[in-house]
Amino acid sequence: MAASVCSNESYWDTWRSTANGLEAISASRNDMLLCLDEFHQASPEDVDQAIYMLANGVSKLRSNQDGSLAARNRWRLLFLSTGEIGLSEMLFKIKQEVKAGQLIRFNEIPIIGRYGVFDHLHGFKSAKLFADELRDRVKNNHGSLLHPWLFHLSNLRNIPQFLRLRIEELTDKWKIESAGNQVGYALDRFALLAVAGELAIQFGLVPWSKGDAESAIYQIVQGWIAARGFEGDAEEQLIIRKTPHAIKTWNRRLAQPGKELTPDLAGYWKYENNEVTWYVTRDSFRNGFGLKQANARKILELSTLLAKKEWLQTNETSRGTFKIKLSLSGESNKQERYYKIYPQRICTDLSLNIEFPKNISQQ
Repeated sequence: MAASVCSNESYWDTWRSTANGLEAISASRNDMLLCLDEFHQASPEDVDQAIYMLANGVSKLRSNQDGSLAARNRWRLLFLSTGEIGLSEMLFKIKQEVKAGQLIRFNEIPIIGRYGVFDHLHGFKSAKLFADELRDRVKNNHGSLLHPWLFHLSNLRNIPQFLRLRIEELTDKWKIESAGNQVGYALDRFALLAVAGELAIQFGLVPWSKGDAESAIYQIVQGWIAARGFEGDAEEQLIIRKTPHAIKTWNRRLAQPGKELTPDLAGYWKYENNEVTWYVTRDSFRNGFGLKQANARKILELSTLLAKKEWLQTNETSRGTFKIKLSLSGESNKQERYYKIYPQRICTDLSLNIEFPKNISQQ
């Protein structure tokens, strides 16, 4: 149906293609819509990179036979993908987690209607009969909307300013108080679709009433957020999901300051201002969140997000660590680096029930 706005069934393609093939298809759809079906047929390795490629609008660097830099394809488009599995299921095949950048470029919307994909059958006795009718109409009427749409659109004055104002109006109307920046970017994209639909109504190109497109897109927004499961940024959600495991891993493997740390210990614990504080070693911090030693950037991002939630304190912003003298070994004034964690704050915010050692001064 989406492809029929522009052309016939030959306009949509499938994910069963190489990365190079997807580049060529994307370049051919510049300033248009790219429709990709059968997501489950794609190679997980290709999908991992293709989502960035499709959304960023540029092909990878290549060289010519003489060593000179080959011309790069560039495009700007929206792409619509359909399939029977989701992105996380696809990447699980290659033991990869979905990245925050992929989630914001690939907004997954569940299709759960009263009649399969449909909520209304418009007088037809079954979803099959309705789908058959849609297929027939697409076959007989494809491509009839694009030219009049472009004609009317080109007669609008100052389109960029018009779109910016209308998108701002809609995103303010749909505003989600706890939404992070990533949800905000997605709302801008959804709002653009709603504005386009309302313009099609205004131009008399579709038999809908004013507000129908906006209402339909907002329903999609709600379905997307419900499927996403959270309104904040993906990195923050990753912390919320992994922190309980890290806390339980470190707990009971901490010593009081002054004791020599053995390989089985994760760091030190002490009370500061009547609040239990953990000084976790860098290796234990990394292992608690399942991060690789070489991924210094990811570790710094994690500590920065923990600090933002006031679960961690640092006196070395560029490292995310806390430098302090806690061990009795070595040079008398030598300080070492730890991650200073406030576990009670974490347990309160995440509703975790973990027992901590009592404040010795209060015993």
